[in-house]
Amino acid sequence: MKPLSQICEELMVNKFFYIPKVFDKCNFLETDEMILAKSPYHSSLFNICWIKKINPIYFENSLRHIIEFFYPKPFALWFGMNLSTQDIEFTLNSLGFIKKNSRFNMVSDLKSITYFDKYIENIKISKITCDLELDIFLDVIEDFEPCARGYFKKVFRELGYSNLQPYHFFYLNVANEPVCIGSIYFQNNICGICEIFTHPNFRKKGYARKILNFIMNYSKENNINYLSLVASVKFDLDLKSIAMKYKNLGFMEQGEYSCYEYEGSGFQ
Repeated sequence: MKPLSQICEELMVNKFFYIPKVFDKCNFLETDEMILAKSPYHSSLFNICWIKKINPIYFENSLRHIIEFFYPKPFALWFGMNLSTQDIEFTLNSLGFIKKNSRFNMVSDLKSITYFDKYIENIKISKITCDLELDIFLDVIEDFEPCARGYFKKVFRELGYSNLQPYHFFYLNVANEPVCIGSIYFQNNICGICEIFTHPNFRKKGYARKILNFIMNYSKENNINYLSLVASVKFDLDLKSIAMKYKNLGFMEQGEYSCYEYEGSGFQ
């Protein structure tokens, strides 16, 4: 039986690359050492390289090929769980890669979690099932990521809103105003949270926690045993406090990912 950490990493990879594999006009490539997906959109959210293993001797040359593959778009460079980048840190920095935060994987055993209270006054959480609801979802995130509207409109135009799709998207309304969104990816009996995002005008009010509670209930109702998430922390000093917040909800640490962003336009 695979260890839970390995199952979580496989889930992470699959939720990154499920859409690019089936997306029209998306360039997808997989080798023994990496997976790459280049979209038509100028955003590191939708252009991703996942590193499976590192050969320090040849890695600088590999990075140059990766930059050329994504040219002229920015992209995110992810390293598998607990894959050390210490020996290649100088190379990454010299080529223009920036490590913006720390990201660690946590998982909750939903079998041991009781349901959260579903009724919250003046708050409604809905699943996206049509174009109108998708527009509501996008109203929350578009100021943060201008490419999001074009990307998700294309996703749902090509993949539809069927419950058979592994992706599920939600939005939270307060007094009929959308303020927070969340999305998840199903794989067998484990589910991964893709994102939870609150509009900047409504942060520090507990809405992200409410949609997380909803997602935990929703996953449990759909016979999911484990819920996985990746938490991002800008400063290492916050790691313990952020981890404790999720541990109080029943999450356990599984490992850490390294993620770098390349914002340049390739080599001149």
